[in-house]
Amino acid sequence: MPDLFEAYSSPDGYPPNCCIGIELTRRVSDYDVDARTQAYRMRVEVSRAQNVDPNVFVYQVVQPSETNPSAYSQFSRVASPLDLEELPYGIPGEPQLATHFRLAELDLLFSHRQTLEEAWAAIVADRDELVRTLQQLCEVQVDQVSAAGCFEEEEGSSEPSEEPSEEPSDEPSAEPPDCGELPGCLVLTFSDHPALPVGLKLFPQAPDPAAPCEAEWLAEGPDGVNLYVQTDQLTGQAAFSVSSLDETDEGTVQLSLEYGAVLQYLFGGIPRAVWVEASDDC
Repeated sequence: MPDLFEAYSSPDGYPPNCCIGIELTRRVSDYDVDARTQAYRMRVEVSRAQNVDPNVFVYQVVQPSETNPSAYSQFSRVASPLDLEELPYGIPGEPQLATHFRLAELDLLFSHRQTLEEAWAAIVADRDELVRTLQQLCEVQVDQVSAAGCFEEEEGSSEPSEEPSEEPSDEPSAEPPDCGELPGCLVLTFSDHPALPVGLKLFPQAPDPAAPCEAEWLAEGPDGVNLYVQTDQLTGQAAFSVSSLDETDEGTVQLSLEYGAVLQYLFGGIPRAVWVEASDDC
């Protein structure tokens, strides 16, 4: 039933001992002269991968436009388990037919060393989340048993119990998830977007009782630019949008309320980035 749901399966399966690991090696530009530094370079590669595809860095293919006549690729995110199954690895031979691909390395430039360190922290945190998720997917337990038809009694089996079986209950058997307390607000600790300055705070909106682990956050910038973030503490996914009267750009990142995340987007045709962190000082 492909029109109702999508499912992905790993052809290699999962290791019997659920031993899954990803090691990252970082190299940065080294300056031994006392001068004004204009850029910092960070190169990250997957130096070891245990029972997992090492191509964990997802790149997005940006198709040609009036301002950029040639297609180019840019780093998008650390892969999710579905990305590992769905997206191809290696640089595509025909980029005009591709949207995303995966590599085992990335090479980035930053205008400030602080931005480099923040990006590295986000990459490491997303790697940790990927490993944890893969380990959780590896460990499964019996959830339901469904049978139909007639079964012959095996030799030596006990007589069936005459006690009436319990009627299935419509009430959920599991306790609701404990997502912990939400922080008072989210705050921008870095920004290269003048309309979203450092220190701008996103405040939680009215919660949805049906989704206790999800939250919506909103900040209105001084120049009529709004930043909206929707977080999900169960999946670690966060959807965000940056909008004004003239344009809107949106995206999705792995965001934990414990460490924050870098939100990268295009605004006015210019790549922008802000760093969002949780705060109780609101």
